[in-house]
Amino acid sequence: MEDCEVEREYRPNTLSPDAPLSHAPHNELGFVFLFAHVAKRLQFRIEEIRPAFPDCIAYKRTGDREKRVRIEFEFRSSNFRTHKHNPRDCDCIVFWHHDWPDVPRRIQVIELKRYFGATPKVWIQPVIKSQWHWLDERDQLSWALSKRATPGDLLLMYRCSPEAKITEIFVLVSHEWHCRRQLLCGCGFTFSRVPLVVLRGAAASADSDGGGV
Repeated sequence: MEDCEVEREYRPNTLSPDAPLSHAPHNELGFVFLFAHVAKRLQFRIEEIRPAFPDCIAYKRTGDREKRVRIEFEFRSSNFRTHKHNPRDCDCIVFWHHDWPDVPRRIQVIELKRYFGATPKVWIQPVIKSQWHWLDERDQLSWALSKRATPGDLLLMYRCSPEAKITEIFVLVSHEWHCRRQLLCGCGFTFSRVPLVVLRGAAASADSDGGGV
C-alpha cells in the first residue's frame, strides 16, 4: 500500500508535448510502448515481438535490401549484462537509461529517451584556477567524466576560488573516449559550449510559462 502512495506522490520527468506518454516510463513495458511510436522513424519494420530473447525481430533497409535485426529491450542497458544474454545473438539494444558504457562494439545502442524530450543528466565539475584558460580559449573541449554520461548531458563548470561560481555550461556531444596528450585531463568526452544567448532565451521562455530554470 505504501508503494502505491509513493507512486502517486512522485512522478517521473515530463516528456515532450507530442510524446504518447505524459511522463517518462518507469518500467520496460512503458518504453516498449514508446519504441512502437518511433520504430518507423528509426527505419525499423517490425516483424515480431516475443517473450523470448531477443525480444524483437525487425528489418532495416540498407540500400536496395533489408537486413534482419535482432533487438533486445532493456529498461537499463546494463540489464543486458545482468541477464547474461549472449551478445552474439543480438544486433541492437533499445533502452531508456544508458548505464553500460562497455556495450560490445558490434551491438547498436539506442537510448530512447533522446527522442522524447526527457530531461538530460546534469553534472557539476570544479575547475581550479590553473585550468581556467581552457574555458576561456575553447568552445569545444574534452573532459574526464563518469562513464554513465551520455550525449545531451549538461556539464556545469564551477570555477573554484577566487571566483567561486558557475560560469560556463557545456553539452556532451560525443560519448567515445579518446586519449591525447594535448587534451585536458588526458582523456575524456567531447563537450561543446552552450552559448549564453541560448540560456537566456530558455530562461525567458520558462519565466513566460510561469516556470524557472
